[in-house]
Amino acid sequence: MNFLIQKEMKVDLVVLIKKNNMYKFRIPIGDWSGDGHGKDEDMFIESNKPIKEVRELYFKACDNLGFSLDNSYKKTKLTPMADYEDYSFRKKTLKALLDFGVKISKEDVEFIEEQESTDGYELFTDIILAFIMTQDESLILKRIPNNELPMLQFYGFDEKKRHIGYFGYGLFD
Repeated sequence: MNFLIQKEMKVDLVVLIKKNNMYKFRIPIGDWSGDGHGKDEDMFIESNKPIKEVRELYFKACDNLGFSLDNSYKKTKLTPMADYEDYSFRKKTLKALLDFGVKISKEDVEFIEEQESTDGYELFTDIILAFIMTQDESLILKRIPNNELPMLQFYGFDEKKRHIGYFGYGLFD
């Protein structure tokens, strides 16, 4: 396998690897910088375009819509779940996204309308991806399980009876 390891710390998208002309990166949902409540969930994404292009398409979508889905760039009252303990996904926000061309399944639309929430980071991530894809019909973005990315550590022992354990175990309370 041919892996190109890159790491960029810009905005809130982090490049992980490029493999077979597909790019993989993560989108942390929540407080990825740890300067607030410190809770986040990494969503792993596969794309046919590099992270720099995906970022530009996100900014373009925000500019064209008039508000963003993150709490920094073009944040307005329509920006969903942007503040601490803000679980709401306003009906006006949903309508604006649907009118903008964001493809959200009928079931998810009904759920959001009933709950006024996405009830989780996976659906919200899917909405973010669909939002970005409105700006380039050739763009492919899809959520992938993080188990598709190999981990340096492993359970048990290898054929030479070796094992890689925890790194930095004592760093956390």
